[in-house]
Amino acid sequence: MLEKQQRPIGEADSEQISHELNRLDDLIDQVLTLTQLDSRQTPALNDYLSIPDLLAQLVDKLSLEARAKNSQLALQCDDKEAVIPANHELLWRALENVIRNAIAHTPEDTQVIIRAVTESAANTFRITVTDMGAGVEESRLEDIFNPFVRLDNARRRGGYGLGLAIAQRAIQQHHGSISARNIAGAGLQIDIQLPLAG
Repeated sequence: MLEKQQRPIGEADSEQISHELNRLDDLIDQVLTLTQLDSRQTPALNDYLSIPDLLAQLVDKLSLEARAKNSQLALQCDDKEAVIPANHELLWRALENVIRNAIAHTPEDTQVIIRAVTESAANTFRITVTDMGAGVEESRLEDIFNPFVRLDNARRRGGYGLGLAIAQRAIQQHHGSISARNIAGAGLQIDIQLPLAG
């Protein structure tokens, strides 16, 4: 950019360069994370985490992003004691990606609903993240977990199409499952199930 302009760099130029470098850094980080998760090297699940606490921290962190578009994050949790064996960094990133995706696709003046419940009979902890957006074509619901998939509909909002792919692999590394479905009267719901600590 500087070579083309052949003039001293101004404040606007500096901000654009910084923005593009941050985007490139984020992309490289996501690609490296995806590559690591696809290598089938199982991470150590040595962190026994309180999932309600983890979700509360994420909601606190991401509420600013939601408020920037006049949206809200609503956390509903029925079990404050649920603990699972986990890799803190990977699970944090997985849940952060899912919630960020919902924020990006929920319209202004709506909310993203995060529900967390213990399913004792199955010894699992279930997390659902529901936005109020346009949803996804039924035939493409599984595609959103593939790397670099960006749908050509109302859900296309920048990004690289890596967030949900990383989330899926990270959840699978925790011996859990993740799926997506459209909810009548709302938008897309991501459903995550994780095994509780024995």
